[in-house]
Amino acid sequence: MLLQDIYSTIYISNLAEDIIRDAEAELDEKEKRRKHKMMINRTLSIGILKNDLIYILLETDAQKQDKLFQQIYEDISKNLVPIRPDRHYHRTKGQLAGKYSNTHKRAY
Repeated sequence: MLLQDIYSTIYISNLAEDIIRDAEAELDEKEKRRKHKMMINRTLSIGILKNDLIYILLETDAQKQDKLFQQIYEDISKNLVPIRPDRHYHRTKGQLAGKYSNTHKRAY
């Protein structure tokens, strides 16, 4: 594995975490009327950022960069998942575990 791949993964993860924290702080202020507390889907936000960050880095105009970054921020803010308390299910092990496997979910 190349060192450049490791650095780029760390950079995208840190940038995604910063955006998620800002968006969740804003979300906490807005979302008081929902049944469950909401959080931002981290997997989808990293996927959005990974695909669109290259356009921001290649853009030379600062206003267009800000506009693209704001669009990414809005896209990430829309991917919400509820936090449901007491959601712990018994894990099936053995022969039945692989019968209806759901290991190939959409990550992005």
